[in-house]
Amino acid sequence: MYIDGVLSNKGVAIKDGLALYRTLKEKMAVILLCEDKEKADRWLRENKILQVDNIVDQKLPGALDDVLFRQAEWCRSQGPVDYVVTSDVDLSKKLLEFGFRVLLFLDPVYLDHKFRPDTRTGMKSWSDIKAELDKQQDLYLEDPRK
Repeated sequence: MYIDGVLSNKGVAIKDGLALYRTLKEKMAVILLCEDKEKADRWLRENKILQVDNIVDQKLPGALDDVLFRQAEWCRSQGPVDYVVTSDVDLSKKLLEFGFRVLLFLDPVYLDHKFRPDTRTGMKSWSDIKAELDKQQDLYLEDPRK
């Protein structure tokens, strides 16, 4: 399972990815793939993932190009791999072509900027909200059904 894109998005925990990890961890050994082992270990401890089977970083012998793919290949050289979990569509295509079973983890929450918490789209100013409340109160007062 790749940490980047499945468990973490630039250091921010992905809660559904963490839930997937914990679910898989109940029945399987899960090898985590990352860029830097020490940083990943610290991030995992900060996010209360304390029992880790193995962490494989990108410092693999002979891995000069396509390091993400080489990480999965290295894991397979150590024993059977049931699934590779990634959020990288291009990587998953290549993994499939080389005989890996792939679980593609895609989370649509921030795919559209409207769903991001820092977006300005769809946000109303306080004066607009107040005007809307005043309008609704006036309509309610004039409503003959009350």
